[in-house]
Amino acid sequence: MKKKEQKRGTGITKSGEGKVMVFRVFSYLSKKKTLEWKVAVKRSNTFLELHNFLKKLFGLPGNELASFFTADDKWHSIQEICLTDMGGKKKDIIIPLMSEARIGDFLESSVNRFKYIYDFMKCYMFFMELIGEEEKKEEPPYCIPPVYSLSKSELARIGMYARKNLIGEVPIPGEKQEDILFNDTEFNEPFPGDEDDLLNNWDDENI
Repeated sequence: MKKKEQKRGTGITKSGEGKVMVFRVFSYLSKKKTLEWKVAVKRSNTFLELHNFLKKLFGLPGNELASFFTADDKWHSIQEICLTDMGGKKKDIIIPLMSEARIGDFLESSVNRFKYIYDFMKCYMFFMELIGEEEKKEEPPYCIPPVYSLSKSELARIGMYARKNLIGEVPIPGEKQEDILFNDTEFNEPFPGDEDDLLNNWDDENI
């Protein structure tokens, strides 16, 4: 009997159309507090489909630039996937577009994590880690209950914490950088620093 083909390191089989991949999606309000979701996607979903879904799920405002990044087990950036073609790139830098890139094509034995940044000025940053699979319940991508809705003040806190603690400088979409999302220190949970005192004074008017 022929065994199902399986991708090493992810625990996800390529066969079985009724299965979907489950990602743990999380973000930081502070050093001590995270918010989490479970999101189901199929291998053939494009990153644009995932972007549109996450934008709606998190209530991300406007139509700002965004990118996904594949990441290693230390959350260091490996490959960027852009929302739009920024132009002016060097010939040796090929950056896939969300509309053309399928999620399954970017999963490898050593890569099963993504980072998602929306609005490079406010830096709403979310982390995705492949944790398993389940039988498909509806057309993916979809959120597995419970579904948590972000308030405007929580979204502001996510952006502020990322700007204060997770990046050395605001990344430029489409530019090749060593590791645009973190300083030279390794990414370990929890992050150093805590902005709770300042963040607790924020309200919806600070968006």
